Amino acid sequence: MHSPLEYNNYSVIFPYTIFYGSNITTNACGENVIGGNINIDADVLAAENSDISANSTDSRGGRVQIKTQGIFGAQIGIASPNSSDITARGANLYISNSLSVDGLPIN
Repeated sequence: MHSPLEYNNYSVIFPYTIFYGSNITTNACGENVIGGNINIDADVLAAENSDISANSTDSRGGRVQIKTQGIFGAQIGIASPNSSDITARGANLYISNSLSVDGLPIN
């Protein structure tokens, strides 16, 4: 049995982070391939039609960690078209990974 592979990890550090029609993804597919990790440190995070995802279709999802005072325009843990979503999903509910937000989410 091979040890799980982990996709790229990304870190974003800005005072104000605004995503418009853009995505940050470390999604993975393949047997034992884990979604990568995403760390965002921003005073305020605003998103419009943008996704932040560390998902894996065949293994464990990655980890999304956000430090912020507020999030505007994003749904946490929900993936739907035409919206801004933050997800860390695995192949099934039992192997999804962590999604943490330090600070009060604001819409």
